[in-house]
Amino acid sequence: MSLLIAGAFLTLVADRPCAASHLPLFEPPAEVLHIPLFFSDRRILVSGRLGDGVRFPTLFDTASSGNLVSMRLARREGLIDYGASKSVDGGGNPVPGFDTCLPDFTVDGVAIPFKRATVLDYDRENEAILSPMSFAGARLLFDGPASRLTILPDDGTPPPSDAAEWEGEEGDAHPATMLEIGDVRLKSTLDTGSDTAVILPLREVSRFDYVTPPERAGWIRFAADHRLAAYDAKLKGTMRVGGALLVDPDVTFADIDVPLIGFPVMRQMRFIMDPEARLSWPAPE
Repeated sequence: MSLLIAGAFLTLVADRPCAASHLPLFEPPAEVLHIPLFFSDRRILVSGRLGDGVRFPTLFDTASSGNLVSMRLARREGLIDYGASKSVDGGGNPVPGFDTCLPDFTVDGVAIPFKRATVLDYDRENEAILSPMSFAGARLLFDGPASRLTILPDDGTPPPSDAAEWEGEEGDAHPATMLEIGDVRLKSTLDTGSDTAVILPLREVSRFDYVTPPERAGWIRFAADHRLAAYDAKLKGTMRVGGALLVDPDVTFADIDVPLIGFPVMRQMRFIMDPEARLSWPAPE
C-alpha cells in the first residue's frame, strides 16, 4: 500500500472500503431517537460531526441518494480521495468530485453506518449533505412543524396500502407524495434541498387554472451548474401536498420530468419514510 499526500488530501492506492454497492443498514432503535432540525431561510440543517471533531452544519436533503461533503470540509478533515465519483445532480448531469469515506460520522450523536460520501466543490451555509438512505433499515418521521427528524422503533406495522413509491431507480430513488389541485393529481418528489416551493413540469401548463399565468422569471440551477428556464405563476384553487394545504399557490414551471416539492412547503409537512422499502406516506395525526 502506498500513500501520496496531495495538497491537504490523502490519495490512497488500495481498495475502496466505502465504494462498494453494499448499503449497511441502520438498525432500528429500541426507543425513538430524535434529531433536531434547524431551519435557515433556505435550508433544513442537522448537526454533523466526524469523530471528536468540530460540529458542522449538514443539509438534510431528501432528494439526495448519497452523502456529500464540501471541498472545504474534506481538506479540514484530511479525507481520503478514493477516485472520481459517479454522482449526478438533479438534472442528471455529472458532478465533478471524488469518492471518500466519513470515519465515525454522527448526526446529533446518532451514529451513521453508511459512511461513503462524495466530495464536491460548493460554497453554501452547510458543509455536508445527509441523505435519507443513510437510515436505510429504519423508518423516519419527518416532522416539519415540530422541527425534528425521528428514527422510529420497528413495531412490525406494515406500510399503508396507499404509500407512495419513491421516484427514481433503485439506488437513486427519492421520497414522493401526491400533489392534488382540482382534477389534477401528480406524483411528486419531496426535495428539502430545493428552496423553491413547487416546481411543475412545463408540459403540464395547460392543465391548471390561473390567478396569474406563467411568466418567464429566470433560471433554475442544479449542482453541476446546469440550468433550466423558469416560469413563475399563481394557480387558482387549493393544492393539497401530503398534509399541507396551499390556497392559490405560487409555483414555478420548468422543463423537468417529475414535480418537485421544496423546502418552503415541506417545513409544513409530517410524513414517514422507509428508505429501504423506498416508500413514504403521511404521518398519522
